[in-house]
Amino acid sequence: MKKRSEIDEKYKWDLDLFKTDAEIEDAFKAFDYLTKVIPTYYGKFCDKDKFFEFHRKYKKEQILIGKLGFFIGNLYSVDSSNTKILKLIDRYNVANTKLNQASSFVSPQIDDLPVDYLEELLKDKRSKDLDNTIKDAIKNKKHKLDEKTSEIKSKLSNSFGDSSTIHGLLSSSEKKKKKAIDSEGKEYDVSSSTYSSLVSSKDRKLRETSFNSLMNGFAQFNKTLAELYLAEIKKEKDFNALENYKN
Repeated sequence: MKKRSEIDEKYKWDLDLFKTDAEIEDAFKAFDYLTKVIPTYYGKFCDKDKFFEFHRKYKKEQILIGKLGFFIGNLYSVDSSNTKILKLIDRYNVANTKLNQASSFVSPQIDDLPVDYLEELLKDKRSKDLDNTIKDAIKNKKHKLDEKTSEIKSKLSNSFGDSSTIHGLLSSSEKKKKKAIDSEGKEYDVSSSTYSSLVSSKDRKLRETSFNSLMNGFAQFNKTLAELYLAEIKKEKDFNALENYKN
């Protein structure tokens, strides 16, 4: 298995979206800024100017946050056991949860706008690229949550979301795994970031031992993983019922 430093640049992901720690910190500041400014729009969506300002003015920060999430996700895929990257993921998740909580009123208040007002918004030339948002508000009226319930759901979603974090830890550093071995006896570390390339190898023994290494590692936690899976299904079922969906 080649190290990243041994791979031709043209085959690598671009992990230089943020070249310095200072640039990463600037991106995290976008979280802080939006978390503070979004609540100032509470109760103001009945003003067309405020409605369109809210959806247009902060695109730069929203794009930066999305870029940061993409960047951190790529880092994790390259090295899922790096403690610095895991800390970045935790920090991103915490900041994102705070932002979600700060903006939890947005969807309920938009959904609560009268249909005739929403239809007027659709006719406004400023609604370009917002058509789906407005149409969804009209369509989802029967599924809308009140603001308090929406806020509670946002908080619960963060708690239930830990199952994916647990899965990531089990696939990287938390479980004991045997090394994969190729036909020449060379050993390879197996993790979620190396597994795909290992099982794509032309060496049949390496493919077999890589598969067994990862899956037998998970087998140590069969009951735990089954409970996590069931909990995820129950969560989705309860959330769907909360929003008046039949299935």
